[in-house]
Amino acid sequence: MLILTGRSLSIGRAPTNDVVVNDLLASRNHAEIRRLSDGKCEVADLGSTNGTFVNGRRVATASLREGDLISVAGHVFRFAAQGISERLDPSGPWLCAIDIGVTTVGGKRLLQHVRFGLEPRRLMSIVGPSGAGKSTLLRAMTGQNPADTGSVLYGGRDLYASLDLRQRMGYVPQQDLLHTQLSVREALDYAAELRFARDVEASARSARIDEVLEELGLRECQDRQIAELSGGERKRTSVAAELLTKPPLLFLDEPTSGLDPGNEDQLTQLLRQLADGGRTVVVATHSLVTLAQSDKVLFLSRGGHQAFYGPPTQASSYFKEQGAGETYPHVFTALDDERVGPGFASRFAASPISKANVEIPLAAARSAQETHPSVVPQAQPNTDRVRQWWVLVRRYLAVLRSDRVATAILIAQAPFFALLFN
Repeated sequence: MLILTGRSLSIGRAPTNDVVVNDLLASRNHAEIRRLSDGKCEVADLGSTNGTFVNGRRVATASLREGDLISVAGHVFRFAAQGISERLDPSGPWLCAIDIGVTTVGGKRLLQHVRFGLEPRRLMSIVGPSGAGKSTLLRAMTGQNPADTGSVLYGGRDLYASLDLRQRMGYVPQQDLLHTQLSVREALDYAAELRFARDVEASARSARIDEVLEELGLRECQDRQIAELSGGERKRTSVAAELLTKPPLLFLDEPTSGLDPGNEDQLTQLLRQLADGGRTVVVATHSLVTLAQSDKVLFLSRGGHQAFYGPPTQASSYFKEQGAGETYPHVFTALDDERVGPGFASRFAASPISKANVEIPLAAARSAQETHPSVVPQAQPNTDRVRQWWVLVRRYLAVLRSDRVATAILIAQAPFFALLFN
């Protein structure tokens, strides 16, 4: 624990701070804990780029109470009257879904009582036929589209009540969102500039990009346009953009879709390496290759019913006992009938496999769940909008420079429209 001996305690990336946070999401001088004249303490954000959070809420200033959690970039500190200590979980944070349910505006149920506890540093596959709710579950677990019922815990904290946890997650959608006219390095540089603190030097940004290029095997193609890459290289570039901030939790939606068997195998091996390297990786997929490499697999049936959760080595024998078929393609066919979903869900919930793989791990993970009183924060304006706008403008201009044909057409259109409307 770092003791608050004087009137204040500074937190930031600069080495002159009392608490040095070695994270490019953190500003050089990020936040300060102050002891007030009445003996109470408060935390004040010092105009940081990515914000200071107390118990999951972004604050400009906030009074502190015993046990409050202060989040700066990817680091969480617990406050005590005499100082702060970093909140560390030696075994790593669990990811838990507790009775997740999602319903459309029209009343259609997309997910129904999905529950599991995933150990840290694991690769998990979410599989099932189209319409089973795989992408819906990913969006619910990342907070993009929160579930109507249930909760998501990460490290014992409620994702929906803790906005700072979003900074610790990476999400790769099914459709690549990168500008294909840019080179790999250009795309990563703009992504880094948008996400890192505004006072991160270009050299530090470049060094982090070098690390990610090396980790994902993209160094040889870093100067090629994304449009020229193979499907596997393009998907790895999308993953690289998410890994820039070193998120411990990574979600991917159908990452192998459209890839040939060779690229599919390479990408699956990469996901396995990311999990073995310390990240928790969750993949929604149809790929049997990914399934075989996973530590845990969640089977969903059409209609969003949970049919199985556990090691893939147990899945085939379990479904065989249920009469769902001898092979995984047969299992997918059996789960593609919305009428049988409730039956699969109820039988799994009553099975010894569910008790061993779901209920016991969930009970252990939930015992460490933390709750904190709501913080009423002083509103903190987004002071970084002008910088973000300028980065986006520069990126757009770089796209235009790379696509000379499209730029020439835009220039040629200008006088035509001027004459048309005069």
